[in-house]
Amino acid sequence: MNITNTTQLNTFSTIRTILNSNSTIAGKFSVSDYYEFTPNLKALGVNIPYIVIEPPTTPGTEFVTLDNATRDKPFIINIEFVFDYHAKSLTDNHDLSNVRSYLNQAVVDLEGAASTFNAAGYYHPKAEVGDIAPEYRHQKQVIVGVIELDLKGFV
Repeated sequence: MNITNTTQLNTFSTIRTILNSNSTIAGKFSVSDYYEFTPNLKALGVNIPYIVIEPPTTPGTEFVTLDNATRDKPFIINIEFVFDYHAKSLTDNHDLSNVRSYLNQAVVDLEGAASTFNAAGYYHPKAEVGDIAPEYRHQKQVIVGVIELDLKGFV
């Protein structure tokens, strides 16, 4: 794999591109609804729903050291889908199946995008749906669904 300045192991933009290629997800989340860190809901321009694509972590490694040799490393990326708790279309009778359907579509898209991940320097994408639960963020009740994405890459 030849990594260039246009494919710099940038998981945020790679995952955003994959998710935004799904018409159902793109219909609910615009490109400006993706964040790398949890936004402050009181800030101007931050709307619900939104998606947080966290920076990758490498289990068992406190720091990734870049030198002349490459090593095969596992990466874990948590992707949070945040919905308004009171959105009628999502939480009729507090049934979270609509939220789960968005997450399941995202899992299929992420696992099916092996060639896109390969072009960005990653391989073996495996995603699974984690918790879906209501919580409070900045005094606003939301529903958060989490996907854990496991990747491998040479760094």
